[in-house]
Amino acid sequence: MFLTHFEPLVVFLMSRTDVGRHGAEDLAQEVMLRAWRSLPTLVGDVRDLGPWLRTVARRLAIDSNRARQSRPEEVPYDLTSNLTERVSVEEPDRNVLDRLIARSMVSLLSPRQRQVVELYYLCDLDIRTISRKLSVPEGTVKSRLHHALRSMRGEHLQAYEDIAC
Repeated sequence: MFLTHFEPLVVFLMSRTDVGRHGAEDLAQEVMLRAWRSLPTLVGDVRDLGPWLRTVARRLAIDSNRARQSRPEEVPYDLTSNLTERVSVEEPDRNVLDRLIARSMVSLLSPRQRQVVELYYLCDLDIRTISRKLSVPEGTVKSRLHHALRSMRGEHLQAYEDIAC
């Protein structure tokens, strides 16, 4: 069974997924394992199991694609590059500075503006959802967000001017 069906299954799985040859071989091995476990219930000649094996392979390919889509994208680790070359020394300092300025800007907002900014940017809610959650019209949410951002832009420029001097 293995010799007859393994290579066609690998080719079939490579056409159905984007896991490459090694990933397709792993999936084909899983199909073979399931066939081996189900062998007592399978009827007929081993050479006639192709459609059953392809059905199992198709379902595994769908599950594999769904699982990969639900996880963050995997990034290969490159051992040949030097990590210190990728990150500049100034970048962490800049991130800390930006974080401090953002915190100070948000703390200067009125409680209503701060609430809308937090719901919109930190909780990633849309205007309609925020409107329903706060029991205010959508226009009020838009107005608070607009005035908060305008205020924060002015504070942002002032903060950088103070640092530059």
